[in-house]
Amino acid sequence: MMNVMRTGPKQKSPTEAANRDRYNQHYTRFVEGEFTYNTHQLVKKISEIGQKEPYMYGIPLYKIMIEVVKIMMMNELEALFLASTLQEMKWKITDPCLNDYIDEATDISPKLQKDTEAKRVQFSLLLIAYIVKIYTNDEYALFDFKIRDIIKNNFERMYQTWVQRVSSNFRFNPKNMNRIFKDFDTKQHDKNHHIIDYNKLVNDFFKINDTSYTQEEPPHEPEHQHRAAEH
Repeated sequence: MMNVMRTGPKQKSPTEAANRDRYNQHYTRFVEGEFTYNTHQLVKKISEIGQKEPYMYGIPLYKIMIEVVKIMMMNELEALFLASTLQEMKWKITDPCLNDYIDEATDISPKLQKDTEAKRVQFSLLLIAYIVKIYTNDEYALFDFKIRDIIKNNFERMYQTWVQRVSSNFRFNPKNMNRIFKDFDTKQHDKNHHIIDYNKLVNDFFKINDTSYTQEEPPHEPEHQHRAAEH
């Protein structure tokens, strides 16, 4: 099970404006060049799987997930990790403890018509994607800034309460990741599109991190040190 609890004070940054400018620069670069066709298609596949769940009936899942993945600037491996996490949670991703914070948060897809349940799903997906991002990266100050910029009020209290309620649902399952990849990989090869060899990528990921976890038990997140975003 992932250790997704966080410690340490709120991130101290040079200025909010400087962090926002830096995030926007990275975001523009991601959307214009790093958000690949394969990532897009993987997100589409994930949303198609989720849309079959009764909890997602009537939710514009694909459009919400595209926005979430772009905001967290997720690469293909991170998107695959997100898919596996959502399946481990059986797509039961909303929790009543978040209800008081949803309307106060910035809407990341303001042009998309959403009812209350869709807003809950969007809010929860954003938090889950954030966990995946900090779990798979050493440097995540920009994403820490962004999540706090979106969820401005009482972020620490909300996050800690939510994590305590759902942390048992966060499990890293390489076999599930591989199943998702194989299904996606088959469809992509049928279309004559080349995609990254995730089997090799995941194997390399395990080799790099084999001192900190096994396939049966995901690693504990290192003690969270809020790092100031660079100029």
